[in-house]
Amino acid sequence: MKKIFGLLHLLFAAIIGLFLFLNAVPFSFAVIGCVYLIGKGIIFGLSKRIILSFLDAIAGMILLLAVTGLFSNLILNAIVIIFLIQKGAAYFLRG
Repeated sequence: MKKIFGLLHLLFAAIIGLFLFLNAVPFSFAVIGCVYLIGKGIIFGLSKRIILSFLDAIAGMILLLAVTGLFSNLILNAIVIIFLIQKGAAYFLRG
């Protein structure tokens, strides 16, 4: 199951990054990725009480603000995307 979540982290980090930095994917795909991160973070954060899950929700909220254009900071967005890629790769490779 962790491999699937790792792959989804990598996929949505790529989709959101491509939208924010290159505007290469549709807006709706990026929003779906952000909503996934927020939902997964809240559900797993409350059920397992793991701080990394809450960080997923916070990352999703930051990126949702960036995707919708309400707040965008290039460095913060890059740090959050790198965090998601790192977490996704760790889950995918460690499984």
